Amino acid sequence: MTATAERPRRSLAGVIGDVLLWLAAVAGVVCILVVVAAVVFHVTLIMFKTGSMEPTIPTGSLAVVHQIPADEARVGDIVTVDRPGQLPVTHRVTSVTPLGSGATSITLRGDANPSDDVEPYVVKSVRVVWTWIPGWARVVVWFSNPLVLGGLTIGATALVTWAFWPRKAGHGRRRAPRRARRSGAIATGATTLLASGLLVICAAPGPARAADVETVVSSQYLKLTSISDPDLTSSMIRFDPVPWQVGVAATPPEPGLLHLGLTASGSMVDPGDFTISVSACPVRWVAGSCAGSASTWLPTTDLASAVAVPASSEREVGSRPTSVQRWLLMNVTMTAAAPVPGDGAELRLRAWGAGDSLSTGPGRLAPTGTDAGALLPPAVLAFVAIGLGLGFAAIAHRRREAGDG
Repeated sequence: MTATAERPRRSLAGVIGDVLLWLAAVAGVVCILVVVAAVVFHVTLIMFKTGSMEPTIPTGSLAVVHQIPADEARVGDIVTVDRPGQLPVTHRVTSVTPLGSGATSITLRGDANPSDDVEPYVVKSVRVVWTWIPGWARVVVWFSNPLVLGGLTIGATALVTWAFWPRKAGHGRRRAPRRARRSGAIATGATTLLASGLLVICAAPGPARAADVETVVSSQYLKLTSISDPDLTSSMIRFDPVPWQVGVAATPPEPGLLHLGLTASGSMVDPGDFTISVSACPVRWVAGSCAGSASTWLPTTDLASAVAVPASSEREVGSRPTSVQRWLLMNVTMTAAAPVPGDGAELRLRAWGAGDSLSTGPGRLAPTGTDAGALLPPAVLAFVAIGLGLGFAAIAHRRREAGDG
């Protein structure tokens, strides 16, 4: 009677490890396809963080966009348009006017907005929205959290190290070569996940921003017209200026002097948190330019020095006769080195005089997450961690071979 060799049973940890490695390998392939689609076919992802396109595209949706020449856009398309010095805007096309030399003037409107965006966009290319998945933007934001990325990196590195680590089967024999080769292939897939996944993170989906929002507040004699992008103010990036424009008009029964001042409150009103500059124009500012004679009311100054803290009184930045209308352009820049999530400030412009007073604000000033440049050190550390894991496994393999020899 011939004895049949019994196949060694695999441990539960080995089965779980192989399943995780296969999942990592599949995810790595998906990440590679995403990168290839972005580079070769100009297909990328954007996140909708506002409701300017509701109910068509709900807040928190993740959309797939494809870059095309601007003159190929059609009325009714939903497109993303890049804006110099600002974050992109994603709205529906209401008109397309070719200007020649590859430039096209495109007018946009959010489905939730009552009117077109303030100015048409002159561009040479746009990104047309193909499809979207409601709620997936939150998933992307969660995976972009540094703690989550760090945990995934450590976990995948541990899997790679485990797969390459030399083992022995029963009776002191090393695992069969086929098994070793299979583990190595799966581990390579996991390594691919980390490398390509980091590429996707460094080119992470951009937010689909709303256009400028115009808010008019009025009192007995005063009217303030505030124009700002609430997404820019609520997701500020360090050293990236955010514009805020306010039109000031007064119609008192008797001429007088109107005073204008700034106040701020919140957890980010200390020196070094923000800077602000204030310029005045007799007409409305367009793309940061004044068609009339502009004047500087306040050069770039630390916000803590430019406002009254606490916001119980005003610190005047300028005044004018009540008969003269002015449009103030304020550029606010976050300079805080490491803001804590949840921190922010409430900035207000207040007008008083002629027996009346009124104030308005751009919304809460708050920092966003990290930017692409801040992701570089973690990416380098991740690759170093992978290299160390594979290096430890290689050292252990050589020692095992030396011991067996």
